[in-house]
Amino acid sequence: MAAFKQKLFAFYLGVMKWGCKLIPTKPNTVTILNGAGLSGSNAMSFYQYLKTEHPELTVNLISSFPSAHLAFSTWRQIAQAKVLVGTHWPFKIHRGQRFVQLWHGIPLKRMGYLALNEDPAAQEKSHRYWWRNVDYLASSGPLYDTLMSACQGLAAHQFLHTGFPRNDEFQLPEATLKERRATLAGLFADGVVTDQTKIFFYLPTFRMEDGATELSVQLKTGNIFGLSDFAMAAFEQQLADNNIVILAKLHPVEERQVDPAKFATAQRLKVLTNDWFIDQHTELYQFLAATDGLITDYSSVYLDYLLLDRPIVFNVPDLAHYEQTRGFLLAPYDDYTPGPKTTTTAELVQALTRDSQADAPLRAKLRGQMYPQGLNPACPQVYDQIKGWL
Repeated sequence: MAAFKQKLFAFYLGVMKWGCKLIPTKPNTVTILNGAGLSGSNAMSFYQYLKTEHPELTVNLISSFPSAHLAFSTWRQIAQAKVLVGTHWPFKIHRGQRFVQLWHGIPLKRMGYLALNEDPAAQEKSHRYWWRNVDYLASSGPLYDTLMSACQGLAAHQFLHTGFPRNDEFQLPEATLKERRATLAGLFADGVVTDQTKIFFYLPTFRMEDGATELSVQLKTGNIFGLSDFAMAAFEQQLADNNIVILAKLHPVEERQVDPAKFATAQRLKVLTNDWFIDQHTELYQFLAATDGLITDYSSVYLDYLLLDRPIVFNVPDLAHYEQTRGFLLAPYDDYTPGPKTTTTAELVQALTRDSQADAPLRAKLRGQMYPQGLNPACPQVYDQIKGWL
């Protein structure tokens, strides 16, 4: 049934594509296909930049592309664009259109040609599709070029060394940073967060691959860290003893597994949903810039967080299984993850309270490899690349 639905959806996209070929492109028109919501979305950051800095352009934003529920007016916006910019599925209607892939992360994990859990025929089909539709890919530098080329088969001339627009969200005025921190503090009861409180964000990757039934059960009981010895009351007390609070943002699929009632009485651990960020009209990375540290696992968000040079903790109770089933491009894992690895609650608490300066040299080394430009604004550089095509 799933295969049939995929074929039917592909047929739908083909019909819409050919039908829209009758609609001509319009000068100075950019259409952005955003599949990353407000969670570190290159597309949203670039969209906001264009709307603010280049009012002379017609800029369209389309969320959750591709979808079978797009209005014809939306398809018209895709067809009229001189330049299409996306984060996930590359797509063009006219041969003369340019598609710039901003993507939605850095491939720490295997994917594309190097994936361990994909069919070779499907990998080759994906490569051919990318080759037809992706004209350019935003990149942070040579290491990113190598990773993406290995996975997707892109050529050297296709990489634009602009950096990633999402990281522009880190560059906030001091007053805005204070506002973002105050918003986070306001999620907790009065007096819980003070100027001395350490605020950590927990941002794990998608972990529900291959069933992951044990994790599903853990999420439903409030054990969002997947630790076999986790007990909410004891963990909360340890956070209080060390003046720490944690805000968690899970993958949307895993978010739906969590029972909000399990966190109703939690004083120092809160789970944020996609809807919360939508209500705030603010990108996740702006809030991330106002934190004191990051907890993650195999999400490439930590590579961006290196730009802030703050503590990073890697909670990886399923490391051996994940390495076997998904695998890593950057390996050995320890060599590319500058921070303590935790597999128990005690280790997690210890990692949150340790002096992270011991990790500073490795953070600096990896930051230099991944971001040779440093924290330079990316949006203006992306615009400079596309303006000649408009």
